[in-house]
Amino acid sequence: MTRRTWGARQLWLALGLVLLAVVLAFRDARRTRPPSRPPTRAPRVLLGEATPPEPLAQLARQAGIRREPIAHARLVVDKSDMELLFYSGERLLKTYPVALGFGGLGDKQQRDDGCTPEGEFRIVERVMQPEVRRWSDVWMLLDYPLPEDAERGLAAGLISREQRDAIIEAARNHGTPPQDTRLGSGIGIHVGGIKPRTWTQGCIALEIQDGIEVFRQVRIGTRVTIRQ
Repeated sequence: MTRRTWGARQLWLALGLVLLAVVLAFRDARRTRPPSRPPTRAPRVLLGEATPPEPLAQLARQAGIRREPIAHARLVVDKSDMELLFYSGERLLKTYPVALGFGGLGDKQQRDDGCTPEGEFRIVERVMQPEVRRWSDVWMLLDYPLPEDAERGLAAGLISREQRDAIIEAARNHGTPPQDTRLGSGIGIHVGGIKPRTWTQGCIALEIQDGIEVFRQVRIGTRVTIRQ
C-alpha cells in the first residue's frame, strides 16, 4: 500500500469520527430539551358576552372569596356602557352585557316612560323557576321607587302625600315600596336576552345563563347601583 493511499484512508476515518460525534451530540440535545408546548391563547370573547368567560363562582374561588353566595356581593349597572358589573366589596369579578328600557338613557320619571331608574337600590324579592323559559322565570325585584323619587313625584303632582309617606316608610324598613303609584312599579333584574339592547319596560335584562349565574350569588338586601 502506498503512502498516498494510507493518508486518504486516515482522512476518511477522521471525517467519519467527526460525523459520528455530531450525530451523537444532536441526539443527546434532543433528549435533554424540554418538550415543546403549543402557545397559550387568551380565551376568545365575542362582543355581547360576559367577561371574563369563566363561571362567577370559579372567579370568586380563585380570588380567595367565600362563595355561595359570594361575600359582600354588590351590583353596578352602567347604563351608558349597558353592562352589569358584579363586585365583591371593591373587587370587580365579572361584567355582563344587559338590555335596558326602551325609553333611552334618561332617569325614570313615571309609569310607562320606558326608562330605567337611577340610584342606590336593594334587591327585595328574588324568584327562580325550576325551568327557565321566560323573562320572568329569573326575577330580582328592586326597591323602586326610592324616597327621592317619592319627593320628586309629590312635587310634580304624580303621587299623594300618603303615597310619599308609604314609600319613605318602606325604605326605612328595607321593605318593598308601593307598586301602584304613577311613579311606576316592577323594576328589577331578569332574563330574556339583550337583543335589542333597549326592549324592556325599564328593567335590566340579562342572557339566561348570565341571569342564573348572578341570581345564585345574590340575596335579599344585595345592593344594586344604577348609574349613567
